[in-house]
Amino acid sequence: MTNKPYPVLHPITRLIIGGAQENTMLTCDLLDKTDWQAEIISGPQTGSEGSLIEEVRRRGVSLTIEPALVREINPIKDVLALLRLWRFIKKKRYVIVHTHSSKAGLLGRWAAWLAGTPIIIHTVHGWGHTDRQHPLVRQFYIGLEKLTLPMTDRMVAVSPRDIEKGLRDGIGRPENYVVIRSGIELDHFGHP
Repeated sequence: MTNKPYPVLHPITRLIIGGAQENTMLTCDLLDKTDWQAEIISGPQTGSEGSLIEEVRRRGVSLTIEPALVREINPIKDVLALLRLWRFIKKKRYVIVHTHSSKAGLLGRWAAWLAGTPIIIHTVHGWGHTDRQHPLVRQFYIGLEKLTLPMTDRMVAVSPRDIEKGLRDGIGRPENYVVIRSGIELDHFGHP
């Protein structure tokens, strides 16, 4: 594909007001639009934190809501979300699929891989598995990440600690990761 702008899709599980979501929104909004055409696909859920859906639209970022993409484990909706993501990605022929959050990260990478997407990236904004989970649940989530890693061209972490945790849990090698810290909008802060 030689025509610009290159299409990039950012799947994320939900657009609540939070760090991962704001990072994704700003990445899409501030990309050089002569080279990149960024889109977000998100599940419909919001939370008590509030929603960024209207803010994403206000900024002019293309947004698709996928009803089957929900945060909770739901085998029927999860398979449906995978199939719909695959069809969506295949139809639009994205050059890059850059996933965010645990659920959209796993389903989005599998869908992109099945669709033949040339570049698949996942940003770790914190891991979905924690030391407080039941050991079987924790190992299940770690196993899913290990299974999905080979189809991932690069794992981006917003902090070195996320890389350390991934490596400690056997998810990849150091060369699979790169740290890219989240940017911030300076307009929200006073000028000296």
